[in-house]
Order: sequence, then C-alpha cells, then structure tokens
Amino acid sequence: MRCGSLLGRERGSERLRAPGRERLLGRIEHERRPLARFGDPALGQVSASAIAASTTSSAAAVSSGSSSYVVATEPERSAKRIESGRVSPAAAVATAAPQFEQNRAAGLSAAQEGQRMVLDCRAAARMTQLCWAAVGGLLSPGRVVTAGLVIGALAIGAGWLIPSDGYLILPDRAKPLEGKVKVEGEKPHPPGGIYYVDVIVRKATLLEELVSALRPEGADLVPAESLVPPGSTFRERRRQNLRQMDRSEEVAAAVALRELDYDVDAEPEGALVVAVAPDAPAAGKLEPTEVIVAVDNAPVRTPDDLRRLIANHEPGDIVRLRVRAGGATRVVEVGTIESPEEAGRPIIGIQVEQFADIQLPIDVEIDLGGVGGPSAGLAFALDLVEELRGNVDRGLRVAVTGELELDGGVAPIGGVKQKVIGARRSHADVFLVPAGDNTVEARRHAGDLRIIPVESFGQALRALATLPRKPG
Repeated sequence: MRCGSLLGRERGSERLRAPGRERLLGRIEHERRPLARFGDPALGQVSASAIAASTTSSAAAVSSGSSSYVVATEPERSAKRIESGRVSPAAAVATAAPQFEQNRAAGLSAAQEGQRMVLDCRAAARMTQLCWAAVGGLLSPGRVVTAGLVIGALAIGAGWLIPSDGYLILPDRAKPLEGKVKVEGEKPHPPGGIYYVDVIVRKATLLEELVSALRPEGADLVPAESLVPPGSTFRERRRQNLRQMDRSEEVAAAVALRELDYDVDAEPEGALVVAVAPDAPAAGKLEPTEVIVAVDNAPVRTPDDLRRLIANHEPGDIVRLRVRAGGATRVVEVGTIESPEEAGRPIIGIQVEQFADIQLPIDVEIDLGGVGGPSAGLAFALDLVEELRGNVDRGLRVAVTGELELDGGVAPIGGVKQKVIGARRSHADVFLVPAGDNTVEARRHAGDLRIIPVESFGQALRALATLPRKPG
C-alpha cells in the first residue's frame, strides 16, 4: 500500500475526495501522460503493462473473444505479449478502452483498489529494470569506443582553438623595398633589389604550446614577458615599435645621404629612454623621454654606446648615469641585474632609441605599412643609395637586416632564425646580418643561403661591391 501511495503522492489530495471508481480512472490517466513524453519505446511498454494490470478478472465476461478481454483479465500474459512484440502497447491500450469504460460504470471494490496499488509497485520495479537495461545498451563496448573518439576529437578541436599564455614568433617572406622607398631623383630599378625581413607574432594555441610538432616550421614559442615588459601592455609596445620604425627611417636617410655627400644636419646626442620595466633596477630612477648622455663619465652618443659601457660591469654592480631632461642634467646611480636572455650580461631594465635632431636636405618617404621596430634601418639606407646612385645590389636579391645607428654602426636584432627562413623562402641570393651572435645564429639555419656579417654601413657597401654581378 505504501509503495502505491508514494507513486501517486503528488496527486493524492485531490484523488482521496473522489469516489473509488473515479480514483482508479484518474490514476490511469495520470500514469499515461508523463510516460508518453519520454518518446522511448521501452517506457511505453511499461505504461501499457501497468494499464493492462489495473483491471481485474471480474471483467472477463464482457468481451471474452476480443483483445480487450486479454488485457483486462490476464494482465501478466498481456504484458509479456506486449514486451515480446506480438502486440503493440498502443493497440493493446486502444482495444482495452471499452473494458475500462465498463469498469468505470460498474465501480471497483476496495480490494480491487488495493490490487491496483500492488500492481503500481510492480510497474515501478519493471520501469527500473528497463532503465538499467537501456543504460547497459548505451555502455556497450562499441558505443564506449565511439564516445571516446568523439570526446577526443572535441578535445583536440578545443585545444586547437583555445589560446595559450605563450606566443609564436613565425617567419615571414622577405619583401622588396621597391615602391616602398621614394626619394627625389631616384633612378629606374634594374633586376635584383634590396629586401627587408620581418617576423610574425601571434598567440599560440593550447595544442601548439603542448606539442612542438604542431607548430609551423621555424616557429619559436616565447612567454609574453619576453615581448612586453612587466607593467606594460601590447598597445604600448606597439606604439614603441612604430616610433622605432619612424626613428630608423630618419637615421637610415641621414646615413645614406651622407654617404652620397649630401649636407645632413644630424648629430647623435644620446640614448632616449622609451620604456622602464617596473621591477627593474631603473624603476623609479629613470623616466621615459629622458636622454642618457654618459655612463661612468664616458660619453653616450648612441644606444650601442650605452649597451657597451654597461656591459663593462658585472651583474649586481652600480652604474652612474648622466641624464638630460628638459634642458637640465642630473646624475643617478642605478643597480644592474643579469639579463634573462643572455647569461652574464648586466642590464638596468630600460628600452632606448637613438636621440638626435635630424634635418634632411631632400624629401625621403619610407612606408612599410604597419611594420614596426628598428631592424630594417640598414636595408633602408642601402636601398636609398641604390635608388640615387645604383649598382648596390649587383643584380642580386639582397636580403638585409640590422638596426642602423646614426654614426653608421650596425646593431644586433632579434628573430634571426625566422628572418633567415624568410630570406630563403624568397630565394634571396645573399643575406646581410649584424656581425657577432646574429651571424652565428643565422648560419645555423641558412642552408645554402650565403650569410654576410657586417658591423657598419660602409662595410655593407664594400661587401656588396665585391660580389660578382648577376647576369640578366
């Protein structure tokens, strides 16, 4: 009795006030509606069995030769026939409908009501049995394998789309400067040309961070801190790169025009501070827009001077800097730490650019679109000389990289591996690279590409002049 009352608890208060025959009919109708909503054939069989079992043997005389007789008088047999597939649940219920109407008209006894509640318990047990059977079918070996493959595919797809915390530095093809550098009096372009090389930086996906084999050829995975100093943002870093490009264009034009005996009013006047890392020794002691003009009383005219003079110390030493800002000069002592990128090299944690007031005698226009950074300075200067005098590239495809200082010196750059790959993909004949570590790294990835190390703009011109002219 308790089991039957539990199955009908949510509708019990209304049913207890109705006559006995109304109680049974109300229960049958309530049993049928929720089960039909599942749309599962197995659940439909349970409902039919429960409905068939709700009648008693006293209705046997009504329709002894019909399907309704079987459902009404032999509930167990009827349920088995439905479950075996010989009689559909829908047909059994439909044919039993007249018998239910006669039961309602005749009324049911209390004993019959009790029997109905017992059958409710049996129906619930059968429901549980069929549900477990369905779960067992879903967990068959074939379905488990299929589910595993689907989950694996979804995980791979998510890993390929979800960005990681790291960044990829990727090669980009070397590109000709023809059409990007314009100057008064330029000459027609013969075959060959000066090519600049840049790199592509993008977020790595989670899979690319975890599986190196999935990264594109020549890609290097780097942490965000190596691209953006702590306390800065990518937007600020982008602005700095564009400023560096503007400054490298001015410096390249000044160096090239001086080589061609133009009167250029430009003197290097120090290293301009453009960024200070918040956790570096220089934090709180140096500010952007200040100009460093000396280290330990030795003059600083270019950023390369600053790097060279600080490198004379050991990490942990104190350096004395003379700084100029707004017409005033002050001296500040700053500690040093070891560079995270080069063991044993002391740094103070700043980013600098060349400071100079440059006045060009003729108009020069250089436009690389959104490319930033100073590493195309040497390429700009060589192309300007090619434009105005000619006979620089010797008919060759000359790929070039290197930061150019106002005194003509060539400073090291980053992304050498990717730039060598980019030069090879563009079928460059030679590749001019800053001497030193940059050259060592370039030759490691050069293959058949000839690497020419250079320390100055003058040396770059002399090295190209010794190459045999390419016919064509």
